[in-house]
Amino acid sequence: AAELIERGGAFDGVYAASDLIAIGAMRALADAGLRVPEDVAVVGFDDIPMARFATPPLTTIFQDTKRAGELLVETLMRQVHGEATQSITLPASLVVRKSSGA
Repeated sequence: AAELIERGGAFDGVYAASDLIAIGAMRALADAGLRVPEDVAVVGFDDIPMARFATPPLTTIFQDTKRAGELLVETLMRQVHGEATQSITLPASLVVRKSSGA
């Protein structure tokens, strides 16, 4: 976010690869005098517990990381045993909070 601000290009939203990055972006935006969500909307990914306590509360994407870990281990074990594996897509859901202007 700091680099985007320094470049001087116009933007009105940030989608971060993780909630921690999104929260850091909100800090950089605030340090530059920009308001979230009035000037820039921010969305993260992970729905970590801290997301709901950020200022403003962070809009984020939730994915069941426990299930993802289980599937990862199951797939790895199949590969170790020479069994066929397939790609699996887990559902994700949008958790709307105030950082996106909702």
